[in-house]
Amino acid sequence: MNDNYNYTWLAMCELDDYFSCLGGSARPMNMSESEIPLYIACKLCEYHNAKFSATEFLDHSFIEAAKPVIEKANSYLLKVSLSSSDFIPFVTEFYEHANTKLGSDKSSRWGAFGVYLRGKNA
Repeated sequence: MNDNYNYTWLAMCELDDYFSCLGGSARPMNMSESEIPLYIACKLCEYHNAKFSATEFLDHSFIEAAKPVIEKANSYLLKVSLSSSDFIPFVTEFYEHANTKLGSDKSSRWGAFGVYLRGKNA
């Protein structure tokens, strides 16, 4: 596994572990399973594209709930090193993989982010 995949995986694990501990008591009410991979994908886009704004895709209640571990997750994502030509394919691959694992528990913001990625890949 190359470093970019490893750092992305570590960030996912940090958030997954936090929201799974204590029977999921840290999870915001009605948090969909897509919130964690959506956060990861949006942060990767923010870190590699100064024009990208995650505001329209991320749920504020998720970010608030994740505050105890968000800096550590972000520290992993900041280590992901991609060229400008590689970052959209990398994020798209991450999105597509996560999409197959999520089943039906996806937010409308997840779908909107997929539309954004497809537009960037066109």
